[in-house]
Amino acid sequence: MDERDLQIGHMSEKLCGIKDGQHLVETLRAIDITVPRSSDGRKTWHRERWTICRLLATLAEGSRLSYPLSLVKGERPDFVLDMTIRKVGVEVSEAIPQGYQKYVHKAEKLGRKVFHIPNSVAFGKPIRQSEIQRMLDEKSSNAWVGDESERAWAEFLIGLIDHKLKKLSSKEFSVYESNWLSIYDNMPWPIDFEDAVAALSGSLQGYWTRSPRFDAVFIEHGGEWIACISPDGSQLLSLSTVAVK
Repeated sequence: MDERDLQIGHMSEKLCGIKDGQHLVETLRAIDITVPRSSDGRKTWHRERWTICRLLATLAEGSRLSYPLSLVKGERPDFVLDMTIRKVGVEVSEAIPQGYQKYVHKAEKLGRKVFHIPNSVAFGKPIRQSEIQRMLDEKSSNAWVGDESERAWAEFLIGLIDHKLKKLSSKEFSVYESNWLSIYDNMPWPIDFEDAVAALSGSLQGYWTRSPRFDAVFIEHGGEWIACISPDGSQLLSLSTVAVK
């Protein structure tokens, strides 16, 4: 049994047979979702545990779940949320470009507290070493004009969502009655989140006709909000204080 199986399996055992919202909140409050720094050995399962627990706490406080429920560890997707009347496959992802974690790791080793973003960000396009060095030299990013940063953020998220939709369509991926994509936006974009979500929601109109599809996309941003985007539109949910650790 690998480390992910052990840690996520242990969490799933605690989140089995949850009777109601209060029971879920109390159980989540007792789960350690600490994510170590990149330079201190952060693993993928740390991010998965962090993201799913904060999402569940927020949905519980908004009375958006059915009970009894259990969270089951999976692979493709990462989790299955069994709410008796329906099962929801939940795929978890982190919205950072390839190579950004390498930059964060080096910056943390240098004792940095503020992180820059690349001058050019595109999903699937690795950050060049010269760009990593520029950020390490603490040279600020190019100034964004108007809604450039919101549009760039939306385009990056579209790339990530499209990538996950292709995985959802593969034979290795289990598709359930409902399928969610939960994204942790872990880069300090200089955006108005509400405007950025509106731009993303508008750009996703054609995605809802696909089959299979994600029935909802959740995006956590800035430690304050989780955006919910679905065929019905978009909504900002206030991040549960239970989940803020």
